[in-house]
Amino acid sequence: MRLLLLLVLKSTLVILPFTAALTLGIFLAACSPRLTHRPHHLAPISELGVNAFGLFVTGFTLTSIQMTVIIVAWWSLVRQHLHQISQTSILNHLSLILGLIAVVFCLLMAYTVNTSVKAHMTGAFGVFGLLVIYEFLQFIQLIRLRSKHSLYQDSYTIFAILWIALCVLCGAISAGVWIGTFNSIPEYLAAGFPFVFSFAFAKYFWMDARRTAKERRERAELPTISSLAHLTK
Repeated sequence: MRLLLLLVLKSTLVILPFTAALTLGIFLAACSPRLTHRPHHLAPISELGVNAFGLFVTGFTLTSIQMTVIIVAWWSLVRQHLHQISQTSILNHLSLILGLIAVVFCLLMAYTVNTSVKAHMTGAFGVFGLLVIYEFLQFIQLIRLRSKHSLYQDSYTIFAILWIALCVLCGAISAGVWIGTFNSIPEYLAAGFPFVFSFAFAKYFWMDARRTAKERRERAELPTISSLAHLTK
């Protein structure tokens, strides 16, 4: 029963990186029609929260919950592989801490959007800054794991490394363009890239779920094999 629940959880992790990004996108899109008041002291995304606070908070809360599960699950998976090659990683633990702090900043940003500009901006810069650092640490960590040949598919790891590097680069460029032009499109791009880097984790979650499913099948077959062995004696 425990193995079955573990299999269900690991299977859910496969789609979680996509549902997290989709959740945020859907709720921000739902906020757009309610944009009637445009405070000039806030960024375009923040304006959505002022005009549709309930939807804004709900979207970021649901996304934060999913991101928390992804961050913890990825930390656990990397720790498992590092254990198999008899190595520990301060980098992995540091990534976990930064990722969880980023989630706290994300909630701070969402819940203070129409009450405290200072707290809201602190949360905004905190979540996006920490997620970019988190992505960079995963970039380094994947390179390290690939060098040890400790992940499931070495060829896929190259794609994962490039995907995370692309997210970091595009996020930084979009943020720079937004700061220079104050155009809303670069801001949306800069805000979105930190939430899509985890697409790179999906294949690893899938392979881990397959391994768990295989273990469950093997355990289910053991009583049958034992019975047949007993009957042939």
